[in-house]
Amino acid sequence: MFGLRGHTLVVVNTAGSVQNVELLAAGDVDIAICQADLAEDGFRHHPGELVILGGLYLEPLQVIYPHDVGLTSLRDLSRRRVSIGEEGSGTFVNSRTILADFGLSLIDTVTASPQQTVAALRENRLDAAIMIAAAPSPRIEELLATGEFRLLSVPRQESSLLVTRHDYFKLMTIPQNTYRGQHTPVTTVGVRAYLLARQNMPDELVQAFLSAVFLDLPQSRQAQEAGRGIAPQVHLSTGQEAPNFEMHPAAVEFFQDSRDRTLFKMLLAQWQFLVFAVIPALLLGLRRWLSNRNHELGRILGAVICLMLAWIIGSILLYAFEHNLNDNFGDIMSSIWSTTTYLFSGFEEKYPFTTGGRIVS
Repeated sequence: MFGLRGHTLVVVNTAGSVQNVELLAAGDVDIAICQADLAEDGFRHHPGELVILGGLYLEPLQVIYPHDVGLTSLRDLSRRRVSIGEEGSGTFVNSRTILADFGLSLIDTVTASPQQTVAALRENRLDAAIMIAAAPSPRIEELLATGEFRLLSVPRQESSLLVTRHDYFKLMTIPQNTYRGQHTPVTTVGVRAYLLARQNMPDELVQAFLSAVFLDLPQSRQAQEAGRGIAPQVHLSTGQEAPNFEMHPAAVEFFQDSRDRTLFKMLLAQWQFLVFAVIPALLLGLRRWLSNRNHELGRILGAVICLMLAWIIGSILLYAFEHNLNDNFGDIMSSIWSTTTYLFSGFEEKYPFTTGGRIVS
């Protein structure tokens, strides 16, 4: 992928976000992937040295356990044998935060790599494992494929508490069939992953790398992954997200140029929303025409138009309140769909989180 643009990409295996920032600050790597909370720590500890290249996907909190353990909430981890990730990883840091938030005391707190964790779960040396990683995760898929393990759906009360206390956590859902054999959605929280680099990284290298990630990779991945899971959700809109972080000037230029070039495509991508916006206008014209011929039918159509306008306006307001906290309302069309499922189907994973969102709903 990257070599096609005249550069060679060498992947360095690490424990995770904490070690990635350390390697980047030391100049041992040129680019690092890091969770939002730990990226913020990196900027604080290395002022003026690091910059953001772009935002990636949300990495969900995934708690996997043997089906006979029967977990129903994060609080059920109390008095269990739990792997909290490897030191140097984002999973390790976030796991300790979650345990502290819920005041959980474990029988055995295990610090282990993903490979070690999988082995321990298979050998019944663990009751559960906490992992924060892009889905589908190969390690989790390996366990779920046996039919002997489950993923925990985090209850609404617990996920809301985490999002309230830590602004880097976002409400999200792992869609059904993200993993083979996963037939129901899994509600959880996630942390945005970011691309970090040193401030002195050459502009030409930044442009080449971002082109490969945000322009070339989505096209090739569509054929390979068929849109499966959360990790494929890397696109220009997520790339431009860099709240509270300094972005490399070449990255700013890249996203601005790409946005200008793809404006027409973006408008086409929102054609569904344009249809939703145009339908009430057409119905309003039809109502005026019918009112002159059939007053009763005109009144019925008027009521339908009012309901549609309330639905569309409500979805837009929900987007305004929720999109920074809740991935189910991350764009207008997602908000319209989530509003529909929440109101008419009662899908709990689509619920609004903010007070304003709940009032609107």
